[in-house]
Amino acid sequence: MLVASAILIVILTWNRGRRYIAALENEGAIPIVDMARSLTARPPARVEGVAIFLTARNDLTPHALLHNIKHNHVLH
Repeated sequence: MLVASAILIVILTWNRGRRYIAALENEGAIPIVDMARSLTARPPARVEGVAIFLTARNDLTPHALLHNIKHNHVLH
């Protein structure tokens, strides 16, 4: 029973943490359609190479992409 209780606590904590992180990622996120319009209107400098930005939501712009454009002022 002690081991099962410990596993249950780990699972519940994991689920609560995932919900918390998902809420943080959704807060202040920009829809990908709006980001595409913004990049079309004011295209940043382009550099060679490919960058992959992983995200769980394909309707929102990944935060890593936003930070890359903000700090480096380039788009791969």
